[in-house]
Amino acid sequence: MITGAGSTAKYPEIAFTSGGQMIAGDYSLSELQQKNVQEALSFGPVLVLNGQPTVPDQGYNPRTAIGQTASGKVILIVTDGRGQYGQLGASMADITELMLQYHAVIAADLDGGSSTTMVYNGRLVNTPVDLTGARSVATSIVVMPEVGAVRNDV
Repeated sequence: MITGAGSTAKYPEIAFTSGGQMIAGDYSLSELQQKNVQEALSFGPVLVLNGQPTVPDQGYNPRTAIGQTASGKVILIVTDGRGQYGQLGASMADITELMLQYHAVIAADLDGGSSTTMVYNGRLVNTPVDLTGARSVATSIVVMPEVGAVRNDV
């Protein structure tokens, strides 16, 4: 746990700077402050760094990942798995390949398994593996329209 601004302990983080750039890796609180980070959360592992894959393959599971293209577009990927209709899920290599197909220059794995849940416009769009359905999760990534932005889908 980060205890203060002078802390030198490093933790795996994904973060967005005030300019909207995603960073991922092991950072101390002071390093995040120097980069003018506005939002951050713990994750693991980095999947893509500088446009190159970085993680060896691992087992199949429901997965949640976030990435960013060179132009700043944010990519969110959620996969189902672990028994629904014979689906095993995705491996880390599968998610990495998807991120590269969508031109991510940086990407990271987020919590998966029964925490893998995606809601779009108030509707659950994947099939969580928990037998009771979507469960409460401690950390979420929420995408909201900009204040004053014109919506084209209304």
